[in-house]
Formats: sequence, C-alpha cells, structure tokens
Amino acid sequence: MSLSTQTYSDLFAEVEALCGKSFTDTETRRVNRLLNLAARRAYRESVWWERYLVVSQPRTVSRGEIETSEDSFQVYGAGTSDVNGLYVRNGTFGGKPAYTKYKSDGSTFLYNLYFALGNWYITSDAIGAGSDNVFYQISSSDNTPPTSGWTPDQGDSPAPFLVDLQDIDTCMMVNREDILESRGYYPIQFHVSGRGIVINNSEKVDGDVAYVTYKKTFTDVYGDGTGGTTSDIPSEWFNYMALYAARQQQISQRQSNGSPYAAIASREVDEALQDELMKLEEQNISNGIAKRIQTHMQYNTQLQ
Repeated sequence: MSLSTQTYSDLFAEVEALCGKSFTDTETRRVNRLLNLAARRAYRESVWWERYLVVSQPRTVSRGEIETSEDSFQVYGAGTSDVNGLYVRNGTFGGKPAYTKYKSDGSTFLYNLYFALGNWYITSDAIGAGSDNVFYQISSSDNTPPTSGWTPDQGDSPAPFLVDLQDIDTCMMVNREDILESRGYYPIQFHVSGRGIVINNSEKVDGDVAYVTYKKTFTDVYGDGTGGTTSDIPSEWFNYMALYAARQQQISQRQSNGSPYAAIASREVDEALQDELMKLEEQNISNGIAKRIQTHMQYNTQLQ
C-alpha cells in the first residue's frame, strides 16, 4: 500500500455526488465535520496503518522512562555510519535549535547538529566551534534541520536522511537494539502511565537510548487547506470517509424532511474500511512486526 494522497476537493465532490446535490454553506460545514470524524474512526481501527507506524526508532530513556513527546531527530542512512543515531535537543545556537548525539554515558557528545552562517551542519566539533570537522551539511535557513537534501563534506556518501521524532499514540514494543538492523533483538518490559512509557524495574537499559515501535499520534484536520487544515487525504481512507459522511448526511436529511430515499447501507461503509484493512494484512505486516510484538508482549495482532 503506497502513502499516496487525494485532494479534499475531490473527496467533498464525491460526497456531493453520493448525496446527489450541491451543499449549502451549513451543509458544507456539517459534512466537513463528518469527514473528519470518519478519519478519526479509521485511524482508531488499526495500529498498522503504514503512514502512522514507526518501527524501531531510537528514543531517549531518562530515569527509566520514555516520554511520548520528544524534541529530537533520528539521523540514518549516512555513509559514515557513526554519524547515524539519535540527536537530542541541546539548547539553541544561531537562533535555531541545536541537537547532540551523545556517547552511552549520556553526557559526552559525539556529534552535533546545528545551524550557523546559513547552513545546517553535522559535525564532530562542539556547537558553534567552527566548521573544521563537518561530515554533512545543507544550505538552508529552515527553523528545524531539513530531513533530506544533505551533501557530504568529510563524511562518506551517501548523505543521511533525518526524521523528526513524532508524538507516540500507542507504544507497542521497546527494544535494546534496532530490530531492523540486528538479527537478535532484546525486548524490554514496560508499562504506560501518565508519566509516559515506564521501563519495568527489573530491566536495565545500557546507555540512554531504547528502540521503540509505535503508532504516531493523529493530528490532521482535513479541509480546503486554510485555517490550519490539510487538503491531502490518505488514499486508503478516501472511499470510507466519503461513504461515511454521505450516509450520515443522508440520514440527517431523511429525518429532518421525511425524504423517502434510503441512505447508503451501513454494510457498504464498513466494507470500504475492511477492504483497506485487508490490504494491510496482504502487506505482510501481521507476519512481520506484529508477530514479534505478540511473541513478547501478548499483543493482539488482529488488524481490526
């Protein structure tokens, strides 16, 4: 399943076509709310939606806890492999946030990621010390490090990619090592509380980094792209969202004006979502990551 998107204007037009009418301003606002409700319902139907699934991402462990929100970046794919890893927020330099990859003692830096003189740098020098030992750089005045487009300096090709760590909605597994790179993986027992993800007392994490598999928090509000909304609709939810909103709108109209026309069947709405959930199973997610989670955490691998 690709991470393609479709436009909100196409989605809204689909709902109008299903309902056989052009909506008034009041109806437009209602349908928008119904479409966003459908998106939230779809998001909750599975932990395996690909665009929200993060597998084995390094996160900071502090005093036996992992926060669900962390201002850090993961650097990966660099030809100089030592550069790869977790860079945590370490103050501000040049008016923009700076980040540091630490040794396992959690206090001695290995590499720094910061902005200076119109460039972002990944360097083994101290923050602001100059550019003598730059491994990778990119010309950019963005307020946060760009995630792609880096070029090698003293580092080997290829240049790395960066990932801005997302908020955790559902934590599914915590490991001592990256399960995508290591044949052996060592799960860590944990529980979730108001403090975040708490490592059980019997566990010990070497250093201050653990690898977390989780479902990202869903924060999008769909609309025409104005007022903080996004107009990019996940393709895997498109049909379900359209059918759900159209059915609810049809039901409300039938109740208010006594229309004899039948609404879209609830079965048709459910089948649109079930079809996409089946595609997740066909992507072998349940036979890969899910089985590992089930083995060590007794996690339910059902896709719905």
